[in-house]
Amino acid sequence: MAARSVHVQFNVEAMPNTKLVLVGSGLSHGEWSSGLQPPNSLTPPTTSVEWQSESDGFLTGTQGWVRYYPVTPGGNAPANPPDQDTIYITWDDPYTGANAYSSTAPSPYRINGGSVLDYNADNDSAVFALSFAGELQTSNTSPALANFAPGPEGSQLVMAYVATNKSNDLFVTTTDTLGTWSQSSPVTGQQSKIAPALTEFNGQLVLAYIANNSSADLLIAKSKDSVNWSPSSQIPGQSSALAPAITVFKSELLVAYVARNSSHDLLLATTSNSGANWNNSQTVIEPNGVLQSSPFTPAITVMGGELYIAYVANDGSNDLIVTKSSNLSSWTTTRVTGQTSPGTPALTSFGTTLVMVYRADNGSLDLTATVSINGGATWSTGKAINGPQTSPMPPSLATFTNTVVLAYVSNDTSQRLIVSSSSDGINWQPGTNVTGP
Repeated sequence: MAARSVHVQFNVEAMPNTKLVLVGSGLSHGEWSSGLQPPNSLTPPTTSVEWQSESDGFLTGTQGWVRYYPVTPGGNAPANPPDQDTIYITWDDPYTGANAYSSTAPSPYRINGGSVLDYNADNDSAVFALSFAGELQTSNTSPALANFAPGPEGSQLVMAYVATNKSNDLFVTTTDTLGTWSQSSPVTGQQSKIAPALTEFNGQLVLAYIANNSSADLLIAKSKDSVNWSPSSQIPGQSSALAPAITVFKSELLVAYVARNSSHDLLLATTSNSGANWNNSQTVIEPNGVLQSSPFTPAITVMGGELYIAYVANDGSNDLIVTKSSNLSSWTTTRVTGQTSPGTPALTSFGTTLVMVYRADNGSLDLTATVSINGGATWSTGKAINGPQTSPMPPSLATFTNTVVLAYVSNDTSQRLIVSSSSDGINWQPGTNVTGP
């Protein structure tokens, strides 16, 4: 046995989609123990790697370092990443004197560890653990997004979601940079088992959701600051077994939902006074008189004075359909050629471009993007978002600070909320966790 040695075990905690790539390692003293050089990568589902160095001379010790680069879905390790973007671990077991260890990690990660034996041990062992810093936001339903400008400080991106607890509490978190998110705050006293919907109307956030009881009533709540919320109010006589969608169309608040009966008709409810009074719900009727229906929640957006609705056909084909209207009575409908989904798509407008993201209908659940530059008449070929990025739940879209933002639930048991962004709706940044302070 060498006079001095250090065995290092490096663990990752609750990071099922993060790969670590070795981008550098070295020894100032000693040599790598046989068969125990630092591994080139740590790839999920592996959660631990190890290495060891030892002294190789008379009255000498061993000292070394490693750097790993974290790669999230859709990302790659650059050829020469800046040191501050890497996970850095050092060890030093001198022939005389105490052993020393250090470690650093970039945001949003944290690392801790050191000797597990004795900082004076000749043949020492150390363990380091890497995890996400801050509070990971999680949900078992799709999140909702909205751009909100509550005051002179500028716009915020607001996310609403259902908590992963037995209470089904509704929570809200915000960001102004797509980096760190605020600490989640509850929508006090309001719960739902189904994904909420969110928009801004007349200087207030409006949250639409399904009551957390057998009535399945359609409810709304309002907030001027994303923290303090009004008591819920019902859209009179309206209920749905599926999540609602919400937007603002021609100075009216509009909620789209699926009828709570075997027809699955698409219905629209509107109000011009923030929900004090609602107009009677109306159906979406094709030019041939056929009512439009869907087995899943529709997605809605507004562009160029027209309301767009994207939904899955109610005929077993899973075809994606987009319909539009400038007056909520005359509709133009298009089947998105060759593109199908097993659930609700997401839809937003980005300048004069429509962006739609949906889950692929091939068992992969790959999040797939398509765009239209001619008002929904034709759509680009669906492109899987690099990574690939996948989700068991429908995604959500919003436009924020000249980018398109995608939010979704991770496709693993952690149920982490993840966001990605794009400057064109087709090419997307790697997904990042929604992490609070």
